[in-house]
Amino acid sequence: MKTLINHLLHNNIDKIVSKSLLNCHCPGLHSIMLLESPGKTIRLYISEPKNQMWKNFPEYYSDNSMSVAFHPHHCNLTLQCVKGRFLNWELKESSAGIYIQKFKYQSKITKGKLKFKSEGYSYLATTDYRWVNEGDSISMPAHQIHTVACEYDKWSAWLVYEGTEDKNYSSSCWSNSNPNEQVFENLYLKPTKQQIVNLLQEVGLLNN
Repeated sequence: MKTLINHLLHNNIDKIVSKSLLNCHCPGLHSIMLLESPGKTIRLYISEPKNQMWKNFPEYYSDNSMSVAFHPHHCNLTLQCVKGRFLNWELKESSAGIYIQKFKYQSKITKGKLKFKSEGYSYLATTDYRWVNEGDSISMPAHQIHTVACEYDKWSAWLVYEGTEDKNYSSSCWSNSNPNEQVFENLYLKPTKQQIVNLLQEVGLLNN
């Protein structure tokens, strides 16, 4: 995998930089677009120390505003951990469980502008939550609702492999805070080449 990442970086650095984002979704979480191709896209997410992803742990949910809302995806996914570990929290809509506000959203990544429209409240029930450790992977169908949590004081990194599109995709998300009240001015920043190189070096994915 390290060889593939280095190959893609050395041959497509300008395109990778143009499609990557710093502080993607929340402070301290960065998205590096390694390969963009419908049904075969590969992203690398890197969570750095002092990130805000810790707010998504189940044990902190009641006392903090989520940094990444519960959400499904537009396609099937496989997440492969390549540095540290992350917690994957899966849920489904139910008649009982967490009573939470539901929104329809427009993605900053795919649409260029982030928007949220309230759809009232619904219940979400936990179906699974597990640590995904370095070297391990987890696959999810597009309709699977989830969020990811990372430890506050550690580096974490995982590859996201995108697969078959969901023809019935609904851009819904659920959050214990109103995302329209969040400050987004320091999110979704464009990186420089050096920042991409530095991040890959930090997580041990760049050859010397």
